[in-house]
Amino acid sequence: MFAIIVTLTLQPASAQESSPEKEITQSANKVSTSQIIRPNNSRAEARAAITAKIDQTNFSNNPRQLIQQLMARAEIDQNSGANIAALQDLQFAFRLAMNTNQQDLVAKVAYKIANIHQVRGEHVIALSYAEQALNRYTEQKDVSNIIGIQLLMLESFIATNEMSQSETLLNNLAYEMESNADVDQKAYYFRLRGEMELEKGNINASLTALSEAESLTTPSNSVALANLRLLASKAHMKQNNMDKAIAALVEAFEFSSNGQLPFVLYQSLQLQRADLLSQLNEYEAAYLVMQNIVKDRLLVQPINEIKRMLDMHANFQLNIQQKENAELKQENEWKTMQLETKQTLSTLYLVVMGLFICLFILMLLLFLRSRKHRNHLEQLAHTDQLTGLHSRARTLELLQHHQQLFARSEQQYCVAILDLDHFKRINDTFGHQVGDKVLLEFGKLCREKFRKSDIVGRIGGEEFLFILPNTPLKQANEVFIQFSQQLLSIGESMDLSQVTTASVGLVSPSKDELVLQIVKRADDALYDAKHKGRNRVVIAYN
Repeated sequence: MFAIIVTLTLQPASAQESSPEKEITQSANKVSTSQIIRPNNSRAEARAAITAKIDQTNFSNNPRQLIQQLMARAEIDQNSGANIAALQDLQFAFRLAMNTNQQDLVAKVAYKIANIHQVRGEHVIALSYAEQALNRYTEQKDVSNIIGIQLLMLESFIATNEMSQSETLLNNLAYEMESNADVDQKAYYFRLRGEMELEKGNINASLTALSEAESLTTPSNSVALANLRLLASKAHMKQNNMDKAIAALVEAFEFSSNGQLPFVLYQSLQLQRADLLSQLNEYEAAYLVMQNIVKDRLLVQPINEIKRMLDMHANFQLNIQQKENAELKQENEWKTMQLETKQTLSTLYLVVMGLFICLFILMLLLFLRSRKHRNHLEQLAHTDQLTGLHSRARTLELLQHHQQLFARSEQQYCVAILDLDHFKRINDTFGHQVGDKVLLEFGKLCREKFRKSDIVGRIGGEEFLFILPNTPLKQANEVFIQFSQQLLSIGESMDLSQVTTASVGLVSPSKDELVLQIVKRADDALYDAKHKGRNRVVIAYN
């Protein structure tokens, strides 16, 4: 069975034997990034039609209609993967509904905003909007939506490792599942229950709940079934039952190949491949899978599509100029035959040269415009828009680069993961805008206090990764202790009643470590710092 999982990456598609290795390879190869949900023409046409209606809607006379149109456009953007555009429309709709006291629409918009933030992994923000939706649905006694929003909150609690709150909410929902929930909600509930039991280490209870969820899921819902088999694979892997873990992963790939595939699920499947390879000590193969995950991130596709569009536009303009040039050339050839003097021939030569110069200038302008767009989009992809620090994907790329440099030249460096303490309390107490300002000030402080050669990236809601080149572990520890003192200035400058502190996990990588192992060691040290009372630096030694 050891060879089965290795073939996820290594076995050629031309293998002739009928074997488990060939089966799992074929299952994995059926799923590719081409299945990730993309915008299509019909969605673009629908969005254009709704945009036209929004432009024609009177803001003051019919706010309810405008809110509903904004929600409809946001749904099209969300289904196309444009979550930022969807959030912009929904945030405007939310403020408009609040200002015009449209309480039923406030609940609906808050529900949608919470759902998008949850998909983006921003669970703290998702929970804040989910609570607003829950309060209003409770006032309206809307049982179905109350259950739905509680299930969404449960998923965020599990994702943020809030086990006590997850347990409480899970128990509260148990009765609703029997009396008021529909079949889809029951399937969702049992999936979350299985996921929570898996986090707690209750493998048998997890598998039982996942089996119940699968029995309630319709066969046509291939994405949900793939998710369930993926969780089952993780559960079997925790039991060290690799045969069943691999079989479940094969089934997950089979389900995923039946329709359009959300990128989050695609990434989770590939991560499970890498985990299984690591369990079988196939670290090189696992590393190759992780490299492919980074290469296939969602931002790459829109950048390539826009670059391709600009290139096509440039080629179109060039083709027009070539046709015009060909026509002018024919005309010039005919005139040349009629000309009898050297002066006329010289004039014609100057005209032709002028056309070529114009064509060259046009091509140069198109090239510069294309390069400017590409550079701008690359900057957006590499930068976190709120803090101005590196994005998660860019930070992990730079960490990979430094680890490779370390392996070649033994240039020692340190890696740290920092988490702002009790950041959820800031959002809950002062509001999301204040929380965003704290993150913005944190980014400014990082750029002021750290060296230009140091690398700082935002890898989660309030979680940041630091790379300190040519820095011994002792010196790095002193740097973060001093930075923890400087961090207090954020809360003081904003006149917050809550002190702004942070917990830090600090490591010095080894030459043979993979990037994921470095991040995991730093993350473990971070959690150790939290358990020891927060506002401290914990070093994880090799």
